[in-house]
Amino acid sequence: MSKKTTPELLFKELAKKNTFPRCLCVISPDKVRLDRAIEFLISSVSNNSNTKPDIFRFSLRGIKDAELISLEEHALSPSLFSSRSLIILSQVEHVSASIGQKILKLIENSLSADFIICGEKIAKNTTFYKQISSNFLLTNLAELKGKELNTWISKELKRNGIQKASSATIDIIAKIGEENLDKISNMCLQLGLYSEDGSLTPSDIYVLFHQIADPNEFGLPDTIVGKNSGDVEVMIEELMQTGKNSFLMLLRLFWTYNAVAKILSLQSRNLNTATLAQKLSCNEWVLRKYLTIAKHYNSELSFKSICAIAEADSKLKNKSTGETSVLSNVCQKLSPKFV
Repeated sequence: MSKKTTPELLFKELAKKNTFPRCLCVISPDKVRLDRAIEFLISSVSNNSNTKPDIFRFSLRGIKDAELISLEEHALSPSLFSSRSLIILSQVEHVSASIGQKILKLIENSLSADFIICGEKIAKNTTFYKQISSNFLLTNLAELKGKELNTWISKELKRNGIQKASSATIDIIAKIGEENLDKISNMCLQLGLYSEDGSLTPSDIYVLFHQIADPNEFGLPDTIVGKNSGDVEVMIEELMQTGKNSFLMLLRLFWTYNAVAKILSLQSRNLNTATLAQKLSCNEWVLRKYLTIAKHYNSELSFKSICAIAEADSKLKNKSTGETSVLSNVCQKLSPKFV
């Protein structure tokens, strides 16, 4: 029957028992938690048995006759080397009505195999769902939102060696990852490899995932192409006084002007906004910001701008000139009036 307790409690309870249910169905909207749940269950079955079960995996997406025959053999034939077999049937969302009935019959007739059926979703109006939920264990991993999502992200960061991350940092990860746990898990893995001291800031995220723009990063380029050159000097002073990293500021200028150069090179192809955003690996909001800046340049000027940024980067690294002076000088060179 469908289990009312949480999936986590159910899995822990199963781990304590010496027997495994004939069939357990696990549904999860994301792959990362589903994969971990299945591996946990496999480990539990192995730990609670005198001998490790033989494990067989089948995908229900477009399952072929030959695979069905193999599935039947494993389900109905006793194992020579283990007391039981564990059959994992994935992608249940793709199971057809006819295949579903065959699987239900196999589960009923099998004497030596346990089954884990799993997938992203399962249609509730099908006979297959009704039989599974009525006769076996079925549990759903709920979609995570709000505080639950942020708690999961915090744990995922710690899983990857990051112990310090502010709530603002976690909010940014959730936003960039589009609240998709599979994307977020991959992000946390990359961030863990990037972080050397186990801490993480919003700036670290924007450095690593440079295709995602910090909403504040366009302030300086917007001012550079503006009418009043004095505003640039004021902004640089303000940014430096608030502790902004000069290398990071220069890096963001490079991303912007590199994108501008790409836009100018693609102009003749008359690409629509969605295609152009895809080419630049950015969203349409960021593209609109790039397009606004690109209006002030041509291909030659954008190339000179990138060269000016490279020269400024060299000066910063050599510490031949003060940081504020280097930034002021490069912003002057980036002005359409100058280049």
